[in-house]
Amino acid sequence: MHFDLTVTMSVLLSLVVTIAGSAFNWLKARKDTEYAQKRRREDLKNISDQIKALKDQANALKLQADLEIKRETIPRWELTNNNGIIYAVSNLNSYKAKNVEVSSPIKTYKLGDIEAGSQKTFNFIESSLMDDFSNVAIRWKDQEGESHTLTIAVPAKQ
Repeated sequence: MHFDLTVTMSVLLSLVVTIAGSAFNWLKARKDTEYAQKRRREDLKNISDQIKALKDQANALKLQADLEIKRETIPRWELTNNNGIIYAVSNLNSYKAKNVEVSSPIKTYKLGDIEAGSQKTFNFIESSLMDDFSNVAIRWKDQEGESHTLTIAVPAKQ
């Protein structure tokens, strides 16, 4: 009987160790799964945050592009006094301006085409008759042939 009791105790102990090992393995697997799920949720949140940041960047770039397009629609010209009655008209636009004219209340100067970023000079004889706060109109056609007019102040004489 002693042998039976030893065998029974051995079987019981083996069964307890097996159950405890299985329980331990199940708990470890559960914790590993919970950890993996937590990491996956964190990864998904990070990816979601990255997507949101990229969308914000895309919106900011679109806004910049829209502003640049709007800026390009604003005519940019400069009238400078080079020396006495010699004035220069600078085309600061990003396109060639065609049939450019500078009109004072007294006379219109036909300057022809002015390339983007370049200028043409003319003898603005009437400037000596105008006061320091007079305006002139710059007229031109864009690359589509649409006419534009911009009124700007005559710069002070040098």
